Amino acid sequence: MGQFKGGSGSGSGGGFNFSRGTSYLITVGINDGDTNCQPIPTAQALAYIERVCSVTFPNGYTVIESVTGYTDQRTGKPYVQTSFVINVLNTTEAEVLECVSLYSQRFNQRILVERFNVEYTYYK
Repeated sequence: MGQFKGGSGSGSGGGFNFSRGTSYLITVGINDGDTNCQPIPTAQALAYIERVCSVTFPNGYTVIESVTGYTDQRTGKPYVQTSFVINVLNTTEAEVLECVSLYSQRFNQRILVERFNVEYTYYK
């Protein structure tokens, strides 16, 4: 470490120039909420998620495929499902609600939404 020299920060020397904002993490499981089975292929679910994101979050988003484990509250049986985590920076709560409402209907799921106050920068 420390062997690479060069400017630090965002190109003109000095440290990072952070902005303050709000970040949302939206976790969408694609198992059906009633059957705990995955009714559509993962690629088809991802295509739907990306389509909704591209319309709802025109300033950008990141989608990461993941695995979610949970226990069915009715039966006590544990399940694992394919999920997608969507990271969105500086959007509105109304836009997030629009997005998760569509996902909830499409996948028959409760959608996890987390909100964070963050400091961020774009480094070049």
